[in-house]
Amino acid sequence: MIQQISNQPVTGDKYIDMVLMHIHQHHDQKLNIDELIRLAPFSRRLFQKRFKLATGFTVHSYIIRYRMEIFARKLLESNRPIIEIVYESGFADNKNIARQFKQAKGCTPLEYRIKNMHNLRLYAQNEDKKCTK
Repeated sequence: MIQQISNQPVTGDKYIDMVLMHIHQHHDQKLNIDELIRLAPFSRRLFQKRFKLATGFTVHSYIIRYRMEIFARKLLESNRPIIEIVYESGFADNKNIARQFKQAKGCTPLEYRIKNMHNLRLYAQNEDKKCTK
């Protein structure tokens, strides 16, 4: 099973790893199960079973979780409007993103950005103090 969602998947299943790499490289595009199944020599049912066994998630859940992690990271990397980051992260519909994000992270995207930017500033200030002493 994958320890965490990462850019270098290693599940022990070379076909599932190829699919995961494809998801990671194309997360910002529309992905569908039929396209992913073509990357592995399995029936739809076997593909879904092996994917879940290897990752712990259904294909759809994995894609959403991966996009959510990309979205969360990008919220902290820039001050661009949240809606831009939503689309850049691969979400086609912005209507449910705040609810999904809150379910995954415990706060809205804006709250997450504010809280974590504050924490990053505090961390940077502490690091600066270490360097000046």
